[in-house]
This record gives sequence, structure tokens and C-alpha cells, in this order.
Amino acid sequence: MQDSESRRPVAEGKGKASAGSQVPGLWPAAMIALASGIACWFWLATNPGSANSPKDGGLAAASELAEVDDRDIAAALATMNGSSAFLARFKGRAAGCPLPLAWVSLVRAPGQPPGTVRLRSGAYFSPVFTLTDTPQRVAIPYPGAYETGSGELMALSAGGRAIIALRPAWHVAAQSDDAMRRVTWHPANRCKTQGG
Repeated sequence: MQDSESRRPVAEGKGKASAGSQVPGLWPAAMIALASGIACWFWLATNPGSANSPKDGGLAAASELAEVDDRDIAAALATMNGSSAFLARFKGRAAGCPLPLAWVSLVRAPGQPPGTVRLRSGAYFSPVFTLTDTPQRVAIPYPGAYETGSGELMALSAGGRAIIALRPAWHVAAQSDDAMRRVTWHPANRCKTQGG
């Protein structure tokens, strides 16, 4: 009799220990925390407005400009504003070296109404471009001295959200103010000296 009574508390203690080691609701809480973390990361990674917050004007990130190839100069100049003397600075000529140009593409953000955008690159102001669903490639002078490899590009009075194709693309929010983006490029020795 004493043996059976002495064994009973030990067995009951084992049952309580195993029940106490399992915390009810731990798995559901862990799954909810994990799902919340994934959803938050996804929202931050895909939110185009986070790249152009008003605090930094989009200057925190930088995009890379692509250079216009020499064979595309005529098509590039057809997308630009300026006097014939200004545009001649970008054409090949026997004496001296033409200034390089960069390409960007403009397109309306998906689901946005028609709008317009104008670019400022250094002292140059582009024509006003109508944003459509079809990307349009336009040329701009580099927004800083070519040799420096960096500068700031501005989108002026974009009516409707625009995507400016750089590397990576720049998502410009619908606005009445100007938006700015730091851009970079890889300067190359484009002009050879007469001796070699």
C-alpha cells in the first residue's frame, strides 16, 4: 500500500512536468510574428514612395545613366531643346571633341492618368514630355562635368506618377514640386589626341 502511494506523486509530477514544458499558443504566436515580418519587408521593398521620401528628395539612392552611342547622336538630338549652336556641341566635328549625352526613358506608371514631365540636367531643361504607357527614350546632357562621374537629375512638375528608366529605375510620385535624384556614370576617354 505504501509502495503504491509513494509511486503516485512521482507519476503525477511527471505528468505536470510534461504539461508545463508545452507553452500553449507558442506556435500560433511565432507564425503570426513571422508572417508580419515578411509582410512588412515586402511592403518596404516594393513601396516606390519610400525611395523618394520628402526628407531627402530621392538623393539617398543613386541611379546610373547610360551613354548615347556615337551612331545614335542624330536620334538623341531630335529629342532635345536648344539652339543650333548648343546642339552642335554634341555632334562629331573635325576639331575638338563632342560633348557626350546620356539616355533616359520615360513612361507613365501603371494605372496612372495621362501626365507630363520635364527634366533638368545641370543647366539644361528638356522639352515637356507627355507620359504614355509606351516608354520613350530621350537624351540629356550629363548633369555635371563628365569627368566627375556624378550629378543630380531633376523631374519638374510631373503630373501623374512617372517611371524614369535609369539603373535602377526612378519612380517619381505625382506632384507639383520638383523631385531630385543623384545619378552616376562611368567616364571614358572618348577623344583621342591627334598623335595617337
